[in-house]
Amino acid sequence: MSTNSQLAEKLKVSVHWVRKMCHFFNLLDVDRDGFISHGDYVETVMERARTVMMKPTHADNFEKKLNQVWDKYWKPGGVLVNEEVKITFDGFCDMHAPVICSEEIQGHYKATFDAYFDGIDQNENNEISLGELAKFFVTYAIPAYQAKRTFDEMDTNQDGLINRKEWLQAFLDYFISQEPKSTCDRFWGAMINCD
Repeated sequence: MSTNSQLAEKLKVSVHWVRKMCHFFNLLDVDRDGFISHGDYVETVMERARTVMMKPTHADNFEKKLNQVWDKYWKPGGVLVNEEVKITFDGFCDMHAPVICSEEIQGHYKATFDAYFDGIDQNENNEISLGELAKFFVTYAIPAYQAKRTFDEMDTNQDGLINRKEWLQAFLDYFISQEPKSTCDRFWGAMINCD
């Protein structure tokens, strides 16, 4: 595995961006084996989502979208470990780096996070409340108390709700921004130390 600086240099991104990807990778690596498996990315998340926040129809749609993302984008970049495809951290960064400069890839990301939005929006009012975001955080094993600060950063029009446009912008900002302290560095909660 490369150091953050080496990986940043290789991918022509900032070290800060690599640190954000490290944080996101660690959230998804549920079993802490240094890889993201289908079980980490889909099965564990869906188990939590069904328990914590999603209506059955939303959960089915969300699971379908996660499986599509896994099959189309993640699985091809994986490595075979004990006859199972898994994603390494370097592979994870290789996979996400192109979103920075490709509007086509950003469009694919938007479609995925549209599905997230629909899954989180439990009352189907086309807005996400603080409580709904807190449940989403729990689905990804992020402490619910961290949702407030992230919510406030996402709610750019300060109306007390996150609309679809704010959600998608925050998501893209997380994956595109390379500067420390960008508006949505906390999209996936407070960043853990990934140095």
